[in-house]
This record gives sequence, structure tokens and C-alpha cells, in this order.
Amino acid sequence: MRIFVFEFITGGGWHSIDPEPTPSGSLLLEGRAMVESIAKDFAAIEGTHVVRLVDARLNGDGDSPGEFKAILGADELRKQFADAAANADFTLVIAPEFDDHLLDFAELAIKSGGTLLSPSPGFIRLTANKHRTAQWLANARVPVPHGLLLSPGETVPDDSETNRWGRFARCAARR
Repeated sequence: MRIFVFEFITGGGWHSIDPEPTPSGSLLLEGRAMVESIAKDFAAIEGTHVVRLVDARLNGDGDSPGEFKAILGADELRKQFADAAANADFTLVIAPEFDDHLLDFAELAIKSGGTLLSPSPGFIRLTANKHRTAQWLANARVPVPHGLLLSPGETVPDDSETNRWGRFARCAARR
């Protein structure tokens, strides 16, 4: 069985955000930890071959097993991703939700003929937005906390349920 494991930061996705600086910091550390752990777990399954994309600017590919394809830029990333997804039995996508990166790569995997192990694009569309998820759950009669959707710079109205609970929490915290 061939498994394609793609992690956005270590797999070259940073090229699409900013082609100049090499990824660093907590996103890189967390991304590397996730992808290496998952790759090792899959590789431990007899008969499983793991394929990964690796940003060529990073030092090495960690110590996880499998096949690695170096990514040199954003254009190459999409082509290599589509090829790896099409040639794998299953694809697992790990990517941040901001700017629809997770949704974009999940859709690309499917368009390329891949089979996702990770959530479907429809599930990602729903759950990447907390307010939309809460509305969907409430419509399904699942109890959810009261929420309020605000635009940037907008403040919580004094008479809202959300503001009353916020004042209560602040008072309780002072005691």
C-alpha cells in the first residue's frame, strides 16, 4: 500500500505563502513532529510505502522512513502533490486552515484522482469556520454555546448574551 503524507510547512507549502524566507519557528517544529510521527506509524505497517514532499530549503527530511521528493518552488509543489496523490492508495493532508490551505490541498488530492484519508473538502468547508460549525450543530439540535459573529473592529453589544457571560467570567476571575 502506498501512502502519501503531505504536511504543508515541511512539504513545500511555505513557497506559496512567501518564497523567500525558509520556514522556521513553532509551525515548522510542530509540522515536522506531526509528519514524522505519522510517517513512522504508517511505515510500521507491513507492506506500506510512505511518500512525502520536502521543502528543499529545509535541512534534511528528519529521520522518518519513506520516499522523499524535494520541492523547489510553488509551481513544482502543486505538480508534485498532484502526482503523488494520483499514484498513492491514500493521501493524508496536514495543513493550516488559514487562507484555505487545507481545503485547497484536499480538493487538489481529489481532482488528481487521489483518495483522502483526511477529512473531505465538504467537512473542511464546514468546520474551518467556527460560527458556521456552531450554526450547523444548533440546527441539528446539538447544544452549543451562544455565539456572536462580529466584523473586524466591531465590539460586543452591551445587551448581548455573549457580553453578559463575559462580564460574569471577568467578575468571577477577580474573586
